[in-house]
Amino acid sequence: MARVAGIQFTKTSAGKLKSVTFDLKKHGQKVLPLLQEMGVLNEDAFEKEWSESINGNELRLKVKDRIKSLPWKKP
Repeated sequence: MARVAGIQFTKTSAGKLKSVTFDLKKHGQKVLPLLQEMGVLNEDAFEKEWSESINGNELRLKVKDRIKSLPWKKP
């Protein structure tokens, strides 16, 4: 097998190919679509919650709307 930078092969004691390790910095554009297609890359709970979070502008608007909706007593 030809040696390619960023790819490591692991063989069994009998010399059979056991596993392959890819450097995603070098080969990510080719490997990641395959992993996504296979369903291997699942978002963990934190990443899922983080992607659904709101940004600063949305927060500011929600706070303003909440303050405006409060029953203010006029003196």
